[in-house]
Amino acid sequence: METETPSETAQNAAERPASTPGRTLDPLSSWRRHARRMPWAFALIMVVGVPIAWKMGKPGYYTEAALRVSPSYVANLQDDADIQIASSTQYMQFVQQQISTIRSYDVAMATLTALGERRSLWKKDDESDRKAAERLMAALDVKAVRETYLITIGLPGNSPDGLADIVNALATAYVHSSIDEGLFGADQRVRNLTDRRTEIQKQIDSSVARLTALAGELGVSTFEDTALNPLDSRLIATSESLSEWRRKRIAAESKVGALEDAQHREAALELNSAALDRLERNPAVSSATKLYYDRRDALLAQAQGLAPSHPGYAPIHKQLDDLDAELRRVVDGELATTKDLLAQQRDTAAASELSRARMEFEEARSVEEKLSQDQEVEQGRLTEYATKYQAAMDLTSDIRRARKRVEAIGNRIDSFQLEAVAPGFVRVVADARVPEVPSTGGRRKLFALVLLAAFGVTAVLPILLDRFDPRVVLPADVEKALGIAPMAWIVERTGDRTAAVARDQVRRLGLRLARERAASKSSGALRVALTSVRGGGGASTLALELGAELTTIGLRSIVIEAEPGGSDVRFAGASATLIDVLEDLHRMEHAIAQGDAGRPDRIALGDARDGRLLSHSGVLATVLARLAQRYEVILLDAPPITNAAESEMLVQLADVALLVVAANSVTPRETKAAAAALEKAAPAAVGIVVNRVRAHQHVRALAPSLPPDGEAERRNPEIAVQRWLWA
Repeated sequence: METETPSETAQNAAERPASTPGRTLDPLSSWRRHARRMPWAFALIMVVGVPIAWKMGKPGYYTEAALRVSPSYVANLQDDADIQIASSTQYMQFVQQQISTIRSYDVAMATLTALGERRSLWKKDDESDRKAAERLMAALDVKAVRETYLITIGLPGNSPDGLADIVNALATAYVHSSIDEGLFGADQRVRNLTDRRTEIQKQIDSSVARLTALAGELGVSTFEDTALNPLDSRLIATSESLSEWRRKRIAAESKVGALEDAQHREAALELNSAALDRLERNPAVSSATKLYYDRRDALLAQAQGLAPSHPGYAPIHKQLDDLDAELRRVVDGELATTKDLLAQQRDTAAASELSRARMEFEEARSVEEKLSQDQEVEQGRLTEYATKYQAAMDLTSDIRRARKRVEAIGNRIDSFQLEAVAPGFVRVVADARVPEVPSTGGRRKLFALVLLAAFGVTAVLPILLDRFDPRVVLPADVEKALGIAPMAWIVERTGDRTAAVARDQVRRLGLRLARERAASKSSGALRVALTSVRGGGGASTLALELGAELTTIGLRSIVIEAEPGGSDVRFAGASATLIDVLEDLHRMEHAIAQGDAGRPDRIALGDARDGRLLSHSGVLATVLARLAQRYEVILLDAPPITNAAESEMLVQLADVALLVVAANSVTPRETKAAAAALEKAAPAAVGIVVNRVRAHQHVRALAPSLPPDGEAERRNPEIAVQRWLWA
């Protein structure tokens, strides 16, 4: 179709459809439309809800325990280390993990185990442990208390007996589980560590036995890797002693030689000086010498002043000479005796010293030989001794390492045992208490809720069915599916008012076709093919009504039935049919039924089986050309575009193709398929007409098209309600 100019829009505003309405809510119409379904919906909800209300209306009891999830705790009693959760996000994740752990199957089974014989408080007679645990998991109400470090564990039940015991047993089982989770596999680890400690202790005992044997062989009580082994120490001491005694032997040997040489030298030495020196210290010699000098001095005094010729001179000098000779004899005798004594003493001392030197030499030589022999013996044992000593050192190191490992394992076992009884992140701060009054229950309240729900669903369901109907309901649905607005839309005729609106909308469509013919500036007839998406879409009715409206506004119009599916009695009234004319059995004038009682001129199709209409397509074009000389508009009632090949042929013969979309009958997908098939036929112009649109689905859009009719409002209260909605 041609695009209108702004001036044409202003001139022909009265000829356009009101708008392209979208889906709106109209509860009264929805309730009226689904009036038969609503009681069934109400009854279904009551049938299902009443037994549920009766069962759930029993008194319900509820109890809960509170646990504290701390963001930090002291790891164990040995280490005194403070473990802390780093951030609030990690803490919240940790809390959620604890909630999941509380609801876990393991904790539920541990709870039943902890209850022991009292598990009948929760477990039914014919129920397995697994089923009872799963039912307990589903019944638990575990949640974190906001703005606190608390988690509550709640459990509802039909009886207050045993509820608190079950919750407390579960809380205790969970706390133990949280400790076990922090020390995953602690028992198994302790057993493994104990076995390992026993194994290492056996190795230590074996090494100690070997070390004791080596100590006995080596004659050593301890083995230290920080010093030399005893044999090396003895070798070093022996070497040092050997060197020392060798030095002593050499010194003694040198001393002996020196003494022998000194003895030979001293034998030739003069002893006069020593003898004279000793004579000077001899009292007897000193006394004799004193007497000599006294006597000599007295004689010299007597001879003093005497001449040689004096008779007393000679006797005095002779006495002096005798005295000198006696003194000389005495001194020489004593000197000789002293010299002999000194010589004897010298020889005795030299011999004694030489003897001692020779003894020292012999001692040093003997010790040197003994030390040298010992050194040779110890050096022969050195390799074997060092090997055994090194083995003993290795055993000592292995024993020390093993004992350290045993000590570390013992400390680890102690840590596990201490941690197993130490408080962790989670602890119970409030035990569950036996409920005294029901927390839920009351069949009257539930019955009232079921009744309210039944009324609510019954009221809302029709509205939802209309609101979310998957079919094409309104012109907006067609526009959404095809991307173009409909050329016109016709309301469904449900009463006098909607029939009047439908006539007005058909008249608007006729005026638009008249404008289309005037815009084409052709002297011939405007050929319009009406085809629907699916059979029964109202294309035939629309063709007849459109032909009547066109005739009313002054355009000579004729409607030709061209749907081979069957014969519509509304086209009857002539002695011949279109097939008769095409097969040249009758003249065209005999097939035209004259318009009467609101119906336009029309031509019935006749018997068009076996493709008889399609086989005369050339003759049909000639017939349409002849009709164009008598009529201004030719309306072709074509079959659905997707079902018959005749429809494509008729569309190709037409100037305008109108696709009639029946609302509440076809889907957007079917509409798209029909539009695609129509596009393949390549007509000159295409228009979309939405037919049978229910008035209650867009009453606001229809308001400008409905004339006031007080009598109709009195006959139909719905119209009064719609007018109130429009206001």
